[in-house]
Amino acid sequence: MTSTLSDLTDEKSENQVDETATATDTAETITDKTETTDKTETTGETETTGETAATGKKPDDKAARLAGLRTALGSPRSRRGGVIILALLALAGIAGTAWFGSQWRSADNTAKAADAATSAAREFTTTLTSVSADSLDQDFAAVLDGSTGEFRQMYAKSSDQLRQLLVDNKAQAKGTVLASGVVSASTDKVVVLMFVDQTVQNVSNTAPRIDRSRIRVTMTKHDGRWLAEKVELP
Repeated sequence: MTSTLSDLTDEKSENQVDETATATDTAETITDKTETTDKTETTGETETTGETAATGKKPDDKAARLAGLRTALGSPRSRRGGVIILALLALAGIAGTAWFGSQWRSADNTAKAADAATSAAREFTTTLTSVSADSLDQDFAAVLDGSTGEFRQMYAKSSDQLRQLLVDNKAQAKGTVLASGVVSASTDKVVVLMFVDQTVQNVSNTAPRIDRSRIRVTMTKHDGRWLAEKVELP
């Protein structure tokens, strides 16, 4: 069969229409893929941005900080800073130990002083409250030897009058310290309060009588000895 020019023309036009339709379909497919890709990328970026906004930091911030910290710790300046801090801590520890040691020694020295002064005060008070008309010189000398300052001066001035009074009344007295307590204390001055029973006998009272009194004695340290500086009857 012989094709006519018109038939060829119609066939060619149909082929061109088919090619145009195919090209159009291909373009639409590419467009759909592009839109899908854009949506996927946009969605991924949005999710990443949301995570960043929610956490307030980028995913690599933690790793970056750790890396920076390792770098800082490994730097010479950081090592020098660490050595300085350790040295300061060591010095602070030594100073603290020295301070506590000093406080402990001070408290220990004060306690020892209080014990020694109390012992001396008890002995002195026994001597002061024990006297006999038959041994006045010895008794007075013992009181003066155990005292100092204000009380010693007063006792020395009144000793002649006191002597005559004891001789005239043939007085006898014996003191006993029942109890004592430290009122205040330092390494060179201690105040001691004592409770004393004194048995008294004289020409007017031939039967012994017991007088009870409290005596506060201020002891001060002189040349290694604890001496009574003040005697009071509170």
